[in-house]
Amino acid sequence: VEGAVGTSDFSVSATGILVLGTANRQPGQVVWKDREGKTTGTVTEPGFDSYPALSPDGRTLALARANLRTNSLDLWTLDLDRNTSSRVTFEPGLDAFPVWSADGRTILYSSSRSGMFQVHAQDP
Repeated sequence: VEGAVGTSDFSVSATGILVLGTANRQPGQVVWKDREGKTTGTVTEPGFDSYPALSPDGRTLALARANLRTNSLDLWTLDLDRNTSSRVTFEPGLDAFPVWSADGRTILYSSSRSGMFQVHAQDP
């Protein structure tokens, strides 16, 4: 995430693509970087996206996107080939920390919707 102060999480696809997340609360932007650290492109618009996770094939990015009006986090997927996004979760609370299944057909994540964090599974 561009402009990050520190790194708190990361994800690597089966093809070796690395994506990093941050722990800061400032608006940021998910960007592509080459091996030398130069920005080669953008993935998202500036905003409050966090916990990026690449699908095993490296073609889809799952992330938690903040809604500042409702103080909630929902999971979204970004189709990197088509440059489109889809909201995956709609419940109130915090849905975060997405992890892809090995076959890329399911996203596991943590949610506070029941009052305490529990693991949930969702098809993207």
